[in-house]
Amino acid sequence: MTSSDAVAVDVAVVGGGLAGLATAVHLARRGKHVVCIEPRGWPHDAVGESLEFSAPTLLEDLGISLTTEEQRYLYPKMSVRVLGPEKEFTVWPPRWWAGPPIWCSRLAFHADRRELDRHLLELALASGVVLLPERVADVHHSSDRITALTTSQGTTIRARWYVDAS
Repeated sequence: MTSSDAVAVDVAVVGGGLAGLATAVHLARRGKHVVCIEPRGWPHDAVGESLEFSAPTLLEDLGISLTTEEQRYLYPKMSVRVLGPEKEFTVWPPRWWAGPPIWCSRLAFHADRRELDRHLLELALASGVVLLPERVADVHHSSDRITALTTSQGTTIRARWYVDAS
């Protein structure tokens, strides 16, 4: 895109991490024309991170199964242990987490973010998401409604909805 470009879409998602790409994929699969704006480009160089108990269901909705052989970038993590000079103790999850009134799983996952981001990127492209490796420089508004975004490269993006996943 050049500095004189103007983009009109249904949804502009600002931020292309896990939340931004997942949101963009869900919306594009539901027929929305989506642009995802992320200055770092894709895939990101990222350190792994923990995903909590709802991650399997949310990832399954995107088509990322935790049970397939080719997707070996999500590893079950049952606890976090601290090894000190005088004692060892578990800091996550607290025992009450799986009891009433919460009833949540005590299972979390450690994700290889580079691989997970790569897979989400493939899903976004296959879903028709337009990826824009630029930074939002200005937000235009009328009263309390956003009317457009302008990127550091001068691209103007007009959308019916804006999602901040930055």
